[in-house]
Amino acid sequence: MKLKTEHFLGLFLFVLSAALYWKTTAFGFQYSWDDGLYVVDNSHIRGFSWSNIVAILTTPVVSNYFPVQILSYLFDYAAGGLNPFWYHLTNILLHAANTVLVYAVINRFNEDRRLAFFVAVLFAVHPINVESVAWVSQRKTLLSAFFALSAILLYLRWRDRGGAVRYGAALVLFTLSVFSKTMTVLLPLVLAYHEWLFRDADKRRLTSLLPFLSVGILAGLTTTLASLKGTALAPSTLNMGLLFGMIYPTMLPVYWKYAGLLLWPDNLSAFYDTPIYQSFLQPVVATSLLALAGILVLIFFKSDRRMRFWCAWTVLTFLPTSNILPIQIFYADRFMYLPQLGFFMCVSLAVLHVHSRLARQRSCSLPRVGVWIGLCLITTVSAGATWKQMDIWRNEITLWEDTAAKSPNLHTPRLNLGVAYEKAGRL
Repeated sequence: MKLKTEHFLGLFLFVLSAALYWKTTAFGFQYSWDDGLYVVDNSHIRGFSWSNIVAILTTPVVSNYFPVQILSYLFDYAAGGLNPFWYHLTNILLHAANTVLVYAVINRFNEDRRLAFFVAVLFAVHPINVESVAWVSQRKTLLSAFFALSAILLYLRWRDRGGAVRYGAALVLFTLSVFSKTMTVLLPLVLAYHEWLFRDADKRRLTSLLPFLSVGILAGLTTTLASLKGTALAPSTLNMGLLFGMIYPTMLPVYWKYAGLLLWPDNLSAFYDTPIYQSFLQPVVATSLLALAGILVLIFFKSDRRMRFWCAWTVLTFLPTSNILPIQIFYADRFMYLPQLGFFMCVSLAVLHVHSRLARQRSCSLPRVGVWIGLCLITTVSAGATWKQMDIWRNEITLWEDTAAKSPNLHTPRLNLGVAYEKAGRL
């Protein structure tokens, strides 16, 4: 009976995600924003030849070395050439599969089917994921998450049942993840922290994660070198004066901006205009730092193991894109694709804790049916916002009109909008 229930829930999550995003199959490429370089003008994806595969494995694209992403485009091109339908369809299927994996991973870690199902549904319909799904070039985010979540499940199964094949398969999947996008390089630390929190000292097997950590370090170094050779990471930004005198102070309020976008995803944009701060003593920066430190101290010293673990998940999956190494983009929706799982789990656990305390005190405790009505309302509103947000990504003109209107002081959206108008003959 349990197996049938799990299959039904998985099928529901897959269909929900795919149905919601299906209209993106009619969208075009964002030629002026990476799709031209990754796909349209990339001759290496045009056929399964040995020379193309070697070129993909040895050539960084857009200053990034993510060969698994580029290899995936070979299949799209084989299916339909440069017809955008196939590229968007693959993104949809990957997000749908990731939604099922999110449910499986959270259920495996937390052993709470209802909570895992709610977070998976929210992941499926949350507007912050539109950028990752509707933008063909963000295939790397979807692939990295798919392989990472699969690797986690296989690794945990190996921990319970053993088997060299399971361990080897988990390591291979993790390798595919970090060479799709390096946002998952710290995943071994997530698993190590889980071992530390939930297993007795004599049963911890931290050394089994060393090969995973080695692969993560290799991928991180490879990507960093490719970025330094290109334009994604300028050597001039790697100095203490710039990092502590502009980048880190600017990022502290951004971390709270992410929390706001996850809780209330209004006014999402493809290119955010970020206020620049140049000192930790500026009121907004100092307040952000103190609040962040207070929250982390409260979670890691006063909360239970589950809350600590999911907070660590949020921090460690976000760290590679948090501008610890400056990446010339202060923040973007796509950087929350995996960290949001930990964030939503922390919020959900906090809400359940408060509800439980109110119930014990026999004061204003919501009936269970009221809780479920509230959750259904949240997911319905999120799905509606996602449906509307997708239209922004329909083509280059709709994307850059929206972005230029929301960030009028930035030159990049206006430049790209001008190029899009010119291509459409709207001089």
